[in-house]
Amino acid sequence: KTVKGLSLFPEQDSGKNYNSNSLLFHHGILYVGANYGASIYCYNEATGEKYAIPIPANYLKGNFEIIQSLCVDKQQNLWCSAGINGLYIYNIPSRKWIKHVNQQDDNLIAAVFQLVSDEDGNVWCNSSAGLYVFNTRNFHFKNYTLHDGLITESNGGYLIALANHQLAYNNIAGAGRSFGIINTYKSDDSV
Repeated sequence: KTVKGLSLFPEQDSGKNYNSNSLLFHHGILYVGANYGASIYCYNEATGEKYAIPIPANYLKGNFEIIQSLCVDKQQNLWCSAGINGLYIYNIPSRKWIKHVNQQDDNLIAAVFQLVSDEDGNVWCNSSAGLYVFNTRNFHFKNYTLHDGLITESNGGYLIALANHQLAYNNIAGAGRSFGIINTYKSDDSV
């Protein structure tokens, strides 16, 4: 199937060119994060309905947002990475934003790039300061760095959740590139 001329973004009267930065298809809904956004934009494949999920103003603090990655965890929470502004978490069944994990309040020390949910129910984040893993039940996290075996902490690359409790990642730091496989099974339960 193809979708032609699917316009999800608001009128571009601000002079900004809206582009999709991230896409996620979950239970028949296409979720789209944009380069200039105050919302997550959605398309229901079955009904053709288009709608926006506005990000709360107290999360945005008067700014537009660049949503760089999206994933859904086992609790049906939609995780949205927002670079230096951290993570926004939306519960799909209740249709409510439930958490903003940020540098000021939660001591998240990095700009968060890509997100992936693993088979154990954790959410992993590639960031400017290593890899983060979040316990999706309590939102506590652990940061993995050079001291834990990463080749570099500037992880501007990609993550892929694999079978058998493994995660593939690549690092892009300057001219250097590295790839790795991480065993995710029983990541720290205290997180």
